[in-house]
Amino acid sequence: MALPALTKALRDESAWVRRNATEALGTLGPAAKTAIPALAELLTDEHDWVRHNAASALARMGRVAEAAVPTLIKALGDETRYVRGNAAEALKQIGTPEAQNVLSDFLFASRWCPLS
Repeated sequence: MALPALTKALRDESAWVRRNATEALGTLGPAAKTAIPALAELLTDEHDWVRHNAASALARMGRVAEAAVPTLIKALGDETRYVRGNAAEALKQIGTPEAQNVLSDFLFASRWCPLS
């Protein structure tokens, strides 16, 4: 199965490899739940496309990605709006009360700033 190889690729020194591994894991959805801790770590990667894809992959996993909620909450403050957007989508898809409350507060506060 590709899951172990893709999970290992999340730690590759090449940002391009990490970026594509995160995207591939996202296509597996909840079946890739063993990669959630590594994906959550990548929400702080130095490359914005890696962070963007990690948040997107977690969104595609839905409720099984609940363990990533604390890191996704931090990603709502990312400098890149696409990372923030995918983190918000992930929280929506996870759907726990904590995720929903944080998402609601984030969206309420962000409506005041047209540049965010």
